[in-house]
Amino acid sequence: MNKNFVYNIILSVDKLFIILQFFILKLFVNEKKRYTLFNIGWGILVQTIFYLNLIHKQKNKIIIILDYKKINVSIEKFTKNCKVKKIYSIFIIVNKDFSPYPNKYQKNLNNFCNNLFKKEFTNAVEIIYGIKKNFYFKKILSNYLKKKLSKNLILFDSLKSLNDQNYKFKKKKFFYPNANMINQIKDNFGISVNEIENSINICIRKRNLNYKNNDRTNYLRDGNINNFKFVIKELLKNYNYKIFITGDMEEINFHHKNLYCYKNFKNKISKDYYQLCIQTLTNFHILNSGGGNQIMKFNNGKFLYIDCWPPINQTSNSVILYKNIFDKKKKIFVNCFEYIKMYEKDCFKEKIKNLEVSKKIFLKYFEAKNYDIIDNNRIQILKSLDEFIKFISPKKKLNLKNKTFNKVSSFYKKILLENRCLLSSGNLNYKSK
Repeated sequence: MNKNFVYNIILSVDKLFIILQFFILKLFVNEKKRYTLFNIGWGILVQTIFYLNLIHKQKNKIIIILDYKKINVSIEKFTKNCKVKKIYSIFIIVNKDFSPYPNKYQKNLNNFCNNLFKKEFTNAVEIIYGIKKNFYFKKILSNYLKKKLSKNLILFDSLKSLNDQNYKFKKKKFFYPNANMINQIKDNFGISVNEIENSINICIRKRNLNYKNNDRTNYLRDGNINNFKFVIKELLKNYNYKIFITGDMEEINFHHKNLYCYKNFKNKISKDYYQLCIQTLTNFHILNSGGGNQIMKFNNGKFLYIDCWPPINQTSNSVILYKNIFDKKKKIFVNCFEYIKMYEKDCFKEKIKNLEVSKKIFLKYFEAKNYDIIDNNRIQILKSLDEFIKFISPKKKLNLKNKTFNKVSSFYKKILLENRCLLSSGNLNYKSK
């Protein structure tokens, strides 16, 4: 039987089930602000919850999403005035979500749901991007980013990664366990909230463990498991930090009194609860790029990024070690500083400064079709780890003007200093095997 024919039959059944759920939601969901957010990743949901809070701070909000296991709906317990509801596949009866659908069918589902819900619910993306849908709604831009974009709109797609940490909060953390959960945490984890806050969260991104994804950038942002194991062993050997593992890995195959993963708590709490408690409470994080870092960014954490991609994004309060870049045609190493300069040159030579051009240039350097992107080596990781330990230590001070600082333009120097961001000296230490 033709595979497409089978998928079309399954899709038709799922659409009927979605229509049924739509009518149920329409009848029983009475919140004043009702939004939809289909075909999205975890990071987009986290951002949207925060942005909707800026637009409608005091009003109750509900966000309707499609069922994907990567979407942790427990997030609603870690913020105020927001609920998240899922639309399920008929195959929830056999513990399946929408992930098995090939990409073109997922797009079909997304379009179908947007059309079905548009009269009764508001598409959250349309709110975030404003009436003309070509630029962020002004209320969700920090004053810092507004100032930068007033002079350099063409760099929007690079600079927007800094937006989420440049709001002035009354509280240091936007996402945080509610009062009832805080009271339960010591019993659930066996240690105090203060101990968790001063621990290190290792958040590992390893996507598509079960399903192939044709988007190369999905893999470029993944971390090397052996590199994270190396970091964990170095921390346990040389420092006294408690370490929690979150993200796409549930456990690491070695044990230590200061090492924790979900396996240690699975008889007491759910994985979703574990992930969010650790990611919202801890102040220090070692990770690679992706949507998983969004909660930590809104909570003003300090970061070490290893195996990070792309080099044209920065994060406030961070030490960043980018992946290594090789020109396929010339067969030569291109360090991240050269790559940033090429990107910046392409941006500034454009006479027409608009978001469409900005996104096109950004994607060119994000996708890196003419380059091989190689994971970090241990020499690089050790240098960046040493810098990170100094960064989070109350007794030491990290010099942000290190030897990598003069490798970038004056424009990026200013951005790095303003955001307390260090391009690790490990970026200079690639050596082929």
